[in-house]
Amino acid sequence: MTIARGRAPAVVTLVFLLAAGLPAPSRAQRSADAAAPASSSPQPVLSPADAALQARQDQLASAIVKRDAQAVRALLRSGLNPNFNFNDLLPRGRSFESPLTLSIFRGHLDIARILVEGGADPRRKDGEGRSPIHQARSAEAVKLLVEAGADLGARDKHGQTAVVSALERGDLVVVDTLVAQGARLEVPAGGKDLFVRALESRKPELIAALLDRGVDPRAPPTQALWLLIESGDTERAKLLIGRGADPNAAKGRETLLTRALFRQRWEISEALVDAGASVKLADSASCGASFRDCPSIQLARLASVNPKTLARLKAKGLDLDAVGRDGHTALTSIVVDRTLAVRALRPDGTLGAGIPAPDNVARAKALLDLGADANRKYREATPLMLAIATPGGPREMAGMLLGFGARIEVEATIPKPDRDRADPMGPGGAPITNDQGLFTGMKVGPLTWAMFFGRPDIAVRLVERDRNVSRADRDLLYFASATGHWDLVKAALPYAKQVDAADRADRTPLMFAAHAGQVEVVRALLAAGAGVNARSARDWPPLLETDLRAAIAGHPARPALVGGYTALRAARERGHPEVAKLLEAAGGRE
Repeated sequence: MTIARGRAPAVVTLVFLLAAGLPAPSRAQRSADAAAPASSSPQPVLSPADAALQARQDQLASAIVKRDAQAVRALLRSGLNPNFNFNDLLPRGRSFESPLTLSIFRGHLDIARILVEGGADPRRKDGEGRSPIHQARSAEAVKLLVEAGADLGARDKHGQTAVVSALERGDLVVVDTLVAQGARLEVPAGGKDLFVRALESRKPELIAALLDRGVDPRAPPTQALWLLIESGDTERAKLLIGRGADPNAAKGRETLLTRALFRQRWEISEALVDAGASVKLADSASCGASFRDCPSIQLARLASVNPKTLARLKAKGLDLDAVGRDGHTALTSIVVDRTLAVRALRPDGTLGAGIPAPDNVARAKALLDLGADANRKYREATPLMLAIATPGGPREMAGMLLGFGARIEVEATIPKPDRDRADPMGPGGAPITNDQGLFTGMKVGPLTWAMFFGRPDIAVRLVERDRNVSRADRDLLYFASATGHWDLVKAALPYAKQVDAADRADRTPLMFAAHAGQVEVVRALLAAGAGVNARSARDWPPLLETDLRAAIAGHPARPALVGGYTALRAARERGHPEVAKLLEAAGGRE
């Protein structure tokens, strides 16, 4: 039979595919192959001798696939050498397998035995770098190849041994047979450990099997715990931890414990701690840019979501009051944390369900319940001051902190007006405008500070809790009256020593209360000894402090109750007869 030189490759390819039971290329595909440009590495043109050899090799492939032992023997007796790959002569359109790997892979062990007896080398690698032992799918195939001299440690082009290949397939029978024959369950240096390979092959059940077969998660150190934490596979994570997997494994600044806590894998977190995971971590140089960069407080921050886990970490030595390089403790960082809910975006552009915002009040309470210091400062601010002064936080945070003895620690003096300096707004100051100099030299203590930051309710609770108004708050009654916080005035009055605290224009709490018609407050101030006939300044500001240009322009306007007012005059001008009667009875004059 003569094969035309130009058509030989296509014809031989089609014969091989049909013989092997594989689908032939479509007419369109054959046309595309024929039309391929020369630059796409066309098939070599075979000599008559090579074409004849290719035909015999194709006959052997067909005989192996059909399990035709008689045809295989005949081809070998005719002198056909079985040590080749089917695509050696014509690279395109043919299998990269060798006769022995083809027969082993298909489980035709009788054919494989004939090939070995006919000279097939059990150590020879096919076009993928695999030797026949890599393709063994049964204990019998392994034993046949080992008896023939197969290399159990041979590696394919990916560096894998036959036992690792069998493991990734989940073929434990072959794994056990290879190990029994002397193969070692190991990977090359620098390669992925066997537990990771089992997970990446989507066969997590092999973890227990590997442990039962003596694979040590410590050598090399397994990286499988990271994957198990991500998937939430608690059972297998605890199994590896219990068998000695390193609980302190880290990736950069992140440890297994921080990852498990972040993913809220509480059981895994507790297993890591029980196995010796460190709860004392050092901060990175970038601590301050993000709380996540402060490992010294991150464990407590993350565990605060689950009080039980937090308690376990504390029992193992976690310092709830550790201070990060940026000055925050876990508590203060949670107080100022303004993490919002994350909403998922639907395909139609609307917002769907997402991740809710953390309950930071509950997290802070969990820390305090276990003994965290409610007054450990962040720089100059106590946790309570942060809760009050930081915008956007839950209002109930400050109230919760009060229940644990939280304090406001501040004592400031209002400075002279300075156009080049912003009003004091920080923890040591208060958001108050002093552009006319009315308040220069007046004191701002804890209660006054809370009031200025919009939390007179907290000031009232502090007074009720501590039953005290400190010297730092000597002007509290003035500021509370001037701003109309009458509940605070009534709460503080029994403990205040400066009943007639006044600004530089001599306006007193009694004047403000009379002006507002606060009968009960006026009565209480009088009972406390307030000066009934105190009189405010005739004008403001003083001449020496007057900006002449502003005065000529009519600015600023004269403050309320400036102009020689007494409390009685203020009450009568505003039409509060009951208050006026009280003041008259106390000897008040206009």
